[in-house]
Amino acid sequence: CALCPAITDPLLRKQFLEKAIIRNPGNFIPNSKSSEKENQQREQILQAQHRYPYVQIPDGIMDLITSLATDLRVEGHRGDIAHSSAASALAALNERYQVSVDDISATVQISLQHRRRDYQKEPPSSHDTDKNKCR
Repeated sequence: CALCPAITDPLLRKQFLEKAIIRNPGNFIPNSKSSEKENQQREQILQAQHRYPYVQIPDGIMDLITSLATDLRVEGHRGDIAHSSAASALAALNERYQVSVDDISATVQISLQHRRRDYQKEPPSSHDTDKNKCR
């Protein structure tokens, strides 16, 4: 689970939120403030959205997902579902139609870490915006 302290400056927080919210990239209308890189990323996300329903998870990879969840003592089955969805989304984003072991490795922490039975959340930290404190 990635932890990053919240931005407290209202203007910086608003700018962050404006950049972070892309609820439906298909409805995003590029404007004069959009950089070429942002427009390319938007297009990459749109293509991945179209590819996502066709991404396959091979049986061996499915076995890996379920064994990781069991080995990490994940509560319930939502972790398995979240992990397979995240890995499928990553494969789609990388222009592939099949989930790989690399996709599983890249998404295991964000999908399963906070769902572990023995997971202890860290106490809230101060609202410091020091980038070095992001983990």
